[in-house]
Amino acid sequence: MTTNAFCRFFKKHTQKSFSKFVNETRVGHACKLLEDKSLNISEACYASGYQNLTNFNKFVKEIMNKNPRTYRKEMEIGRFSTPIKLISYND
Repeated sequence: MTTNAFCRFFKKHTQKSFSKFVNETRVGHACKLLEDKSLNISEACYASGYQNLTNFNKFVKEIMNKNPRTYRKEMEIGRFSTPIKLISYND
């Protein structure tokens, strides 16, 4: 299977591009690492597969709607990392 064929197949079955999936997976792993205070942000960046802090910060901000430092601070004080969607029943 060619790279292009795989990417089309992946997007058809997951509704997202392979690169988006990889970045979401990396950011998810990074968020778990950021909860560990023994690692600094750059260590979490490199341990989650990013090659530089600029891209790491960009993708964390894009996916989590906050930068890594803010995410870590919110986890320390017990705030939820992602907004909770409220279900309203207007029947």
